[in-house]
Amino acid sequence: MSTVEQLINLNDLSPKAQKHVSHVYSILSGGVIISVLSGYISSFGLIPAGLIYFGFMLNMIFELAIFFMGKRINQTYRMYSFYAITFLIGAAIGGGFSTLTGKALIEAKSIILSSAIITASLFSAITVFSFLTAKRAVILLGSLLVSLVLSVISIFMYNSPTKIILGLIIGCLYVVTDTQLMIQKAENGVFEPYTDARQLFYDLVKIFVEIMKLLNENNKKKKKDDN
Repeated sequence: MSTVEQLINLNDLSPKAQKHVSHVYSILSGGVIISVLSGYISSFGLIPAGLIYFGFMLNMIFELAIFFMGKRINQTYRMYSFYAITFLIGAAIGGGFSTLTGKALIEAKSIILSSAIITASLFSAITVFSFLTAKRAVILLGSLLVSLVLSVISIFMYNSPTKIILGLIIGCLYVVTDTQLMIQKAENGVFEPYTDARQLFYDLVKIFVEIMKLLNENNKKKKKDDN
């Protein structure tokens, strides 16, 4: 029995909900792998920026179609859209490092690796908390309310470590919120594996980017202090 299944069983979820959640995390894992691979390839400048932007535009159009047409868009198209966006986001992040060389490239790789490790650990811990908590409705509403309040506060802040930390907290709250929503929908018989995986992937990316920003700020501060 996998770790995810063990956590689910602790919360006495229905068999259908257990199966759905396991499916969502399998999809999410595949998306992360695709994102990492596309980011690695893009870091060598092998994926044109124009192609990435064009892909984002097409995917945005498709997401609007999903929003307005709802269940009329079948799971096959949702699957293509999910894996396309994971590929594009990975390529976009990797492309930002394609022009770096020498010491700057080494530092960037170190920051990316550290960010990935911290993100994976943080995401796992938050997911465990989301599954173990019994009062789902309270946690859901609380996380949603706090994330909205912090989002409004962050609008009035300029670039600063405080804003980055707020962004990180918001990303973590989104994970809790989206996990609770996924479970509640599954328990009510609503199964949207690629939609749920997409939301969790966006949350994962937000946490990764905010951690990367924070580590980059710390690196700049360290350089300044050394000089």
